[in-house]
Amino acid sequence: MEVLVQALQSGVDAASAVRHALRQNTSLQGTDETHAALGVTAGSANESLTIFQDALLIWPGSAALQHQLACRLVAHYAERRAPGAIVDAASLFAAAAGIDETGRAVVAHGASRLHATLVQMQPDWPVLLPTLLNDGIEECNWRDYEHLVSAALRTLRGFDWQLRVPLLHLYYYPFAAGFAGPALLRAHSHAAARLLAAAACHPTHMGRAAPAVIGGRLRLSYVGADWREHVTLRLLLQVLVLHDRRRVTVDCFALNAERSPSPLRRAAAAACDRFVDLSAEHDGMAAARLAADAQLVLDVNFRKTGRPARSGVVVGCRPPLLVSLLAHPGSSGSTHHYVVTDRASTAPSAARWFAERLALLPHHYQPNSHAAQNAAQNAAQNAAQNAAQNAAHPVAPSRASAGLPSRSAVLAYSGSPAKLTPQTLQLAVGSLAAAGSTRLWLVGYPLAPQDSSQSPGHAAAQRDARLVAELAACGLSSRRVQIGRLLPAANHLARAGLADAHIDSLPYNAHSTAVDVSFATVPHLTLSGETMHSRVAAALIAAIGLPQGSHASLRAVEDTVRSVLSSRSGYMSLGDHTPLAKGVTSETASKLQIPLWPYAD
Repeated sequence: MEVLVQALQSGVDAASAVRHALRQNTSLQGTDETHAALGVTAGSANESLTIFQDALLIWPGSAALQHQLACRLVAHYAERRAPGAIVDAASLFAAAAGIDETGRAVVAHGASRLHATLVQMQPDWPVLLPTLLNDGIEECNWRDYEHLVSAALRTLRGFDWQLRVPLLHLYYYPFAAGFAGPALLRAHSHAAARLLAAAACHPTHMGRAAPAVIGGRLRLSYVGADWREHVTLRLLLQVLVLHDRRRVTVDCFALNAERSPSPLRRAAAAACDRFVDLSAEHDGMAAARLAADAQLVLDVNFRKTGRPARSGVVVGCRPPLLVSLLAHPGSSGSTHHYVVTDRASTAPSAARWFAERLALLPHHYQPNSHAAQNAAQNAAQNAAQNAAQNAAHPVAPSRASAGLPSRSAVLAYSGSPAKLTPQTLQLAVGSLAAAGSTRLWLVGYPLAPQDSSQSPGHAAAQRDARLVAELAACGLSSRRVQIGRLLPAANHLARAGLADAHIDSLPYNAHSTAVDVSFATVPHLTLSGETMHSRVAAALIAAIGLPQGSHASLRAVEDTVRSVLSSRSGYMSLGDHTPLAKGVTSETASKLQIPLWPYAD
């Protein structure tokens, strides 16, 4: 502080004084004294911005300076509602909190703790509240949940959804009726504008583009950054296999690499006429390669978090026709021409919440064919699995092997814990209240640690403990809660039939999970919402002939769960002990063995 005072007394301007003081005394950096010193030197808002910008040139990695400059940007520009300044401020807040370009917290910083600290440092500007809420979603930490939801939505609305938050998490927000569709469209539209602006900086011309039709066959180009063992790629595999090669050729472009290609990636590559690995190309070059090769691009980029999704590559190639297929359950915000969906998942009244045209399939947009998948994949997957693992987790498990009671009714939820909300837990507890011996069966998914000192499983164990405690607070004893670990796909599907009923999450409900449990002939009970991400499960079970699993109110879902669990009517046994849900007709059973939409067409 004395160095700063001496510099100011020498007659230099405040910005120069700060620069001189910080250079002379680097120990000031990141302390409360630094904050005070920088704040008191500003004679005007513009001068304040200059001071902090200059200071960041000296120490570009300072979280404290990034945070302070972000606060000044907000204070200076909030009245003018200048979106550019607000986006810059949000980026600085993210940098101060240790957020990388994918929107995820850098592990070494302990993101939740740091976000909470930053919110306390600047309580009058809640731009960090959406990030803090997102941390809670991933960790099932619902402390001050209602306040955080309200504050985060208020903040995002106040800046017209231009603040950069992980778009996937917006699907988890409990919007009021009529608000989800417009909000999601606005947020994705702003994200699309940023992608398009970035793509405009990369030239995509590499000579004459490849023809869209070769030898009378239409060229289809599937592009994605998640060609690995993944549930959505398992669905897509059968699309690749069953295309009518008399009418189309199939090219697949992988934007990700695998050190050791998984059996599923190898199967996908074998199902294509051409499999091109673009993982080593930077985004601009990869987009240029696509622009030269692809005319009709099907975006199957279903990676939402974690490693970079490389969405700019798909957008940057600017093909004549770009179609979103299984990419995410909603609008891309103007980067695509079509979204593949169906009339049940996307009601006609919801078309106004899409920037694209809707390609409506007759039954369901999700291509499910478990019988074909099992025939093609089980052999490869079983061969790849460790023999000891197979011994510990047999393909045909019993309830005892899963730690479940043999005689009590079991209500399952096998989706991602991040999709759970306090409302979902209360629904589950209310459904189990009438019968004291029933069990709730959850699946524990991996979770990246929030601090470098944590072991890999520590964060997931903490989340699971929070879930058990939250359920106990709602009235469900920990003795009635079973959390099983996530198993490889074949084993995970094999044990799904051990439950009597499966409850859905809301507002972001089950998608592939809904068909997994339905294939196991376990009743999947869901609440149908307004937007695509909250209607997919209802559409799926209707497509296979079980519309009675879809409900219009939480009370109706709870009543149905109680009825199924009390009567145990969800189980009738076939000769091979495969569980069969009551009410599944032979026609419905046949639908579980065939694709839900005609791949060849």
